[in-house]
Formats: sequence, structure tokens, C-alpha cells
Amino acid sequence: MTDMKPIKRKGSLLERADDRFGFGGQLRKLEPGALNDGPVIEGKAAPRTPAPRRGRKVDAAPVEVPAPVSAAAPPATLAPVETETRAITPAAAQNVAYARMEPTAPMQPVSRALLAQHGFISADGATGPLAEEYRLIKRQILRAAALPGGKKILVASAQPEEGKSFTAINLALSLVAEQGLSVILVDGDFARQTIPTRLGLVPDKGLLDALADPNINLAQCIIPTDIAGLAVLPAGTSSARDTELINSARMVELMAQLEAGAPDRVIIFDSMPLLAASSAGVLAQRCGQVLVVVRADVTREAALRDAIGLIGQHPNISLLLNRVRFTPEGRRFGSYYGEGG
Repeated sequence: MTDMKPIKRKGSLLERADDRFGFGGQLRKLEPGALNDGPVIEGKAAPRTPAPRRGRKVDAAPVEVPAPVSAAAPPATLAPVETETRAITPAAAQNVAYARMEPTAPMQPVSRALLAQHGFISADGATGPLAEEYRLIKRQILRAAALPGGKKILVASAQPEEGKSFTAINLALSLVAEQGLSVILVDGDFARQTIPTRLGLVPDKGLLDALADPNINLAQCIIPTDIAGLAVLPAGTSSARDTELINSARMVELMAQLEAGAPDRVIIFDSMPLLAASSAGVLAQRCGQVLVVVRADVTREAALRDAIGLIGQHPNISLLLNRVRFTPEGRRFGSYYGEGG
């Protein structure tokens, strides 16, 4: 018999943030897994031609992915901003009967070499640890898709270099593997505009151009790809009025056009970091789901609190804890695939 006291486990980043900032236990965790730089998903995959196996074992960094959050801090007030784009009210835009919009820009192939170089999941349906992790995250996303506006998803982070673009691309690739789903991946990081480059696409006009000029047809800006169901909308020409354009009635009109007649369509926005630009907070109000990527041991708790505070009244916020490594006893997907059956 000894008098040793039980060892008290130190809480995770989110648990400590929950206690420290008074979220009241509302930072619910999604069951996570192992990710290189972002989250994941699952579902009934559409039939695909599997890529040739190279016998190489992928060693992905596990990531703990917490889920929808109801943050306590109130967001900044986003006052409506009038622009000169077009005289149409948000209510009028919602009531217009639009036909289904299909991309009309020339089709471009996604570079498989670049996907592999940047560590993204395979576009050809190959299995592996990262793909399994994104399948878990996808399930959570699809459950929330039934909520009002739930098929419009903003992927953000508090600050740069926390994995939001990696998350947005992998989420899009995983979602298009679902039968009966299509995805438009929107580059909403107007400063860096990295989505087309990472996929090997050559952008022309984009969202900001269509917002600034009502004569530009948005369908002509959307790039269809050779990955079935995946299209990319570039950011377009940035200016000092980006936030005002995103907050305009013209934006409401374009969003209505994207959604009209397309119950199978999921729209994913890769936004600017929440603490870097006001446009991210405005985009969050246009979307039914917000995923805030939190990088373990990098994202400061104060920065996370401030970022959540900017969108705290949003009804469906999820935190994705990125680049967490589990203990040897913890769950690790993918080992089965490399053991020969």
C-alpha cells in the first residue's frame, strides 16, 4: 500500500481553452484522427479507378478535430455597406428564380503531381491514413449540411500558417468522392490566392471581378476540373474594396445563383485568417458552417478566443485541431492498408 496520489491528466488545448475562457464545456470534440495538415471525412464513395499502388507507406501526422462550438464572446458588428454594384436588395435576390448555374470556363486538369507534392489526399480514390481521417470529418460536415445554409462552408483560422487552405482542399477532394455530391471550391483568401496554384490551375477572372462588374457572368469564372464534381472559383482581382464587395447585395445575388437548382452542391470558401482581414468575418455570415483550424502548439489561446469572438454569434462553429500526434496506444488509421490484407 502506498500513499501515492493519482496523477492528474493535463487537459488538451481545447479543454484548457474551455476552462480558461469560460465556454462552459461547449467546445465539443469530433472524434479525430491522423492528419498531415488538416481535417478529414467519410462516406459512400463513388466508383473510381484506383491509382496504381506504389507500396509506399504514408506517415501522416494525426490531428484531433473538435466540433461545433457555441462561443460566448460576441462578434464584431458588421454593418451593411452599400456598393455601386447593382440596385438589388438581399430579399429580392432570394426571391428570384434562377436556373441551375453550371461552370462554363474551359475545363482544366488538376495536377496529381502537385497534390502529392503538397501532401493532399489522392484525387483518384486511393486509401490511406489521411483519406480515412478526412472521412471522419466529412461525416460531421454532412450531418450539419441539413441545417439552413449548411452546404455553404467557410474554412478559416485565427492566423496564417495554421492549415486552413490544406483543410479546404482536402475537404473538397473528400466530399466529391460522395455519390451525388458536387463541390465548388472558392478561393476567398484574396491576399494570397493559393487554391488554383496548389491544384495546378491557371485562374482568370474570379469572384471579386463578378462582384465589381455586374456584366461579368459568374459561370464564366468557375473552372471545371477533370475530377468529377469538382470546380474551382478563383478569387479574382483584389482591391481596397474587397470587404465591401463581399458585404454587398450583389454577393447575395451571386450566392443565390450558385445554390439555385443545385441541392447536390456544396460550396467551400477558403477565407483569409479571421484576425488578418475583416472579409473573413463577413464571409462567415454568408455561410451555414464555419470551420476554424487550430494548429496544436502554434495557435495561441488568446488569438483563438479573439477569432471566435469575431464570429461568436454564428450558430454552427467547429474547431479543427490540426497537427496533433497521438501516443502509441492512440488511434492511428491506415496501418491496415500497408499490411497486405
